[in-house]
Amino acid sequence: LTWLSDDELAMSWGSLVKIAVFVTTGDLQIAEVRHQFNCGDVTIQGLMPLGRQLAALESDGRRTSLRFYSNSGDLFHAVEVPMSRGAFHSHLHLAAAAPHLPMYLTGPREFLVFQVRDLLEYAVQLLEEKRFDEAIRLANSVGHGIEGLGHIVCIKSLGPDVQEGNYERACQILQRFRYMEPPTWQESLVLFDRAGGLPHIALQLPVPPKETLPKEVYDEALRRLIHYPSALVAVLSYWPLTIFSV
Repeated sequence: LTWLSDDELAMSWGSLVKIAVFVTTGDLQIAEVRHQFNCGDVTIQGLMPLGRQLAALESDGRRTSLRFYSNSGDLFHAVEVPMSRGAFHSHLHLAAAAPHLPMYLTGPREFLVFQVRDLLEYAVQLLEEKRFDEAIRLANSVGHGIEGLGHIVCIKSLGPDVQEGNYERACQILQRFRYMEPPTWQESLVLFDRAGGLPHIALQLPVPPKETLPKEVYDEALRRLIHYPSALVAVLSYWPLTIFSV
């Protein structure tokens, strides 16, 4: 058991994690399970809060790992725990005081310290090392709760393919993001336009009923598509008239 906040409790049994929220109904206080997920063929030895996320100490009988999950069960980081031989997984204990402070793991003969890094800093490191798949997975898991993380990961992931003219591959990367803020769409339009690939991303812009972006995003796309008449006609043929300024 571990408290994620004053009214949110995380629980584990075997490989299953459940997150419950305590709510008050009249004179009673009850717990409602809001999230639950299975960590696979492992046994969870400990849980700790990690801001709005969750750290889990897991063992598969041969090795032990410290893994970070979103509340919905998306895994975005894992590191193997280097313990000496003879240390039983059930003898390990995980503890932490706050997300920005070190996390401690103790065993019969060892005391390990894990420093949890800022997730935005970690995303930048992944991008610099060209580990784009991991960066995108991180953005999809926790990007919505960290200002700027999803935006940076998206633009930096698109950059190499757009600059090399691999527009279809860049669009496939776009489709991997679960959610994109309007400013990210706008900067992506500029990025494609400068490389001569604007028609490709214009066809990727979400429209109702799937999603509706602010009018300025569609207006920006139309303004730039003036130089691409065939693409302009294509988008106007299926874009609802209500989503852009006439």
